[in-house]
Amino acid sequence: MAAAKLLYIVVVDDNGSSFRYTRSLIHSTLQLMGCKPRHAFEISRRVFDVIRGDGNDEMAASASASTRVQ
Repeated sequence: MAAAKLLYIVVVDDNGSSFRYTRSLIHSTLQLMGCKPRHAFEISRRVFDVIRGDGNDEMAASASASTRVQ
């Protein structure tokens, strides 16, 4: 049985426009903002783990309840 993959996170603003955030895009953006590559990698991995529901803390429950994963 294959596990489902989370490919991107869709964020929709108040005007109805949307944008897709991939793990790679989050990683690159964090590096552009000054994060070290290793930290950007860990943060982007953690974001997707929390959204997917693999996180083991309170943030996972609140993040998955307030976002729509596609």
